[in-house]
Amino acid sequence: MKYMITLIILISFQTELFSQWNQITAYGGGATYGAFSFVINGTAYVGGGASSQNFYQFDPANNKWIQKANFGGSGRDWPFAFTINGKGYVGGGDPTGQFTTLLNDFWEYNPATDIWTKKGDFPGAARDVPFTFVINGIAYVGGGFGANMTDLSDCWQYDSSTDSWTQIVNYPFACADPTAFVINNVAYISGGGYKNCYKFDPATKVFSAIADFPGDLRGPGLTLSVNGKGYVGLGENASFTTTYTDIWEYDPMKDQWKQRTDMIYPNTFSAFTTAFALDSDIYVGTGVNFASNQMTNQFYKFTLGSTLSSVEDVFPNEFNIYPNPAEDYLYVNTSEGQEIFIFNSEGNIVIETKYSGKIDIKGLENGIYFIRIDGKVNKFLVCR
Repeated sequence: MKYMITLIILISFQTELFSQWNQITAYGGGATYGAFSFVINGTAYVGGGASSQNFYQFDPANNKWIQKANFGGSGRDWPFAFTINGKGYVGGGDPTGQFTTLLNDFWEYNPATDIWTKKGDFPGAARDVPFTFVINGIAYVGGGFGANMTDLSDCWQYDSSTDSWTQIVNYPFACADPTAFVINNVAYISGGGYKNCYKFDPATKVFSAIADFPGDLRGPGLTLSVNGKGYVGLGENASFTTTYTDIWEYDPMKDQWKQRTDMIYPNTFSAFTTAFALDSDIYVGTGVNFASNQMTNQFYKFTLGSTLSSVEDVFPNEFNIYPNPAEDYLYVNTSEGQEIFIFNSEGNIVIETKYSGKIDIKGLENGIYFIRIDGKVNKFLVCR
């Protein structure tokens, strides 16, 4: 019986099937850069950018853009945007693109009525290009460019039910153009011209260091998560002279980055792009090319699919564990006191402990699990 369960899990376990970029219909709002985007209930919206108020919905089934009500505020580049409870929110940004005048007004979009409503202003310093993410219905905004291109470190959380902002712990250092993605209710922040990356736990309000970003320093043009992995790439250098087309994948189970050489972006208009994900499809578009000083309205799609594979292809044995399959206890060839993380097949941490000669796994249900020790990963089966 144990061997049958093992075989079923090995056959059903999946990993990426690499695809390619395909050009789709150009953005309906015209050539622009620094646009915002968000996804509401599986529908993507793109707007603003280059001091524009344009706002469009994307229809992937028919590969077309549908014009919606103009953004309620003034046109702007690089605002922050997020989604909570079926509504979109946009705030801050730069109305001139010159980093001299910044905004702190804040707007809500209701897709059911196609109406924008002004909310209370963002109470922090006016800014553009901060990081933003949403966990459990609460939005977080932090860092970014302040007045006179001053890097900021303050962080705020937003509760849409009360239209209220609360300042929380600062980001570990001031930085402009940081970006964030969320996996299993944990946020991961990178960019801002630094290799340092952090994860944020909303339960503790603590930023903890993770593996450094290994690519060139940049303000990323793409940051999102798909299928339990994070993706960061494209963008521009700090002097706005170089654009990048590479994309890097972050695995939170291994705390490792790797370059996705199959995902090199096919367009050199890769600075100040906007990006969103629908299911396993990544969409990237608009942007600017510094060499030509031209904007684009082109958009591309990349599909992250899946194919059958063995667990050994995905997670090679990097240290010894026994027994495997296991029932009540797991033993590892590591020193006592070593920090250990055990994840389920969905990437959620189910055990976090320090090794004391054995690991009590009686509370785990039957299934496949992954154990991470000092950045190395192994897998094991619980079978009773």
